[in-house]
Formats: sequence, C-alpha cells, structure tokens
Amino acid sequence: MAHIDTLIQDIYDEIPFQSETHVSQFLSHYPDDDQAAFISALYIGRSHIHDNSLNHDYQRYLSNYPINRFTETGEPPEFQFISKDDFASIIFGKKSCLTEYFGSFLRCVPQNLRDNF
Repeated sequence: MAHIDTLIQDIYDEIPFQSETHVSQFLSHYPDDDQAAFISALYIGRSHIHDNSLNHDYQRYLSNYPINRFTETGEPPEFQFISKDDFASIIFGKKSCLTEYFGSFLRCVPQNLRDNF
C-alpha cells in the first residue's frame, strides 16, 4: 500500500492520459487498494475544488468514520459504491481536471489524514 502523496505524484507523471487503455495500463501496476485511493482522492478533491480545507460535509463524516482510500469506492473486493471495472473510465473521463482535483485533495486534506489514507 503506497502513500497517497506518492500515488498522486505517480499519476501526475502520467497526465495527460491518451486513452482509457493508457489509464488501465497505468492502474495495472497498483494493487486494488491503491487503485481505490486514486478514485477516492479524485472525488474528494472534486468536492473541495474551491475550498482550502475539508468542508462541513466531510467534517461531519469524519466525526463518524475515518476518511480513507475506500471512502468513495467501498471496501474491496466488492467495492460497493464504485466498481473496480469503472476506475479507468472514471479517471480518463476526468482527464482535463485530474491535476486540479488531485491538487485540491492535497490542499484540503491535512497531512495527518493523508498519512492514514
């Protein structure tokens, strides 16, 4: 399991993706939990695009559940919320916003939460 900051740097090095196949090949180098981390970080970042810290909705969520790499996908192996089969298409579909979404994740999620992500 790689640290989320490392994973985000890895994906930055690949952006822009040229195709969904390119994303699939990139993801194939990572275990399922790291792949889920990309998706959760992407959606958390998207939800905080105009923020500088975690917004009220996530603060309420954190009072009951830890924020982690499965927050948006659900736990493996089922991934109840987002199917693993959809990870590549989701990332490719957000291609023009990936840098912004991951950047807002890094900006808004405190280091101590990212360390346990």
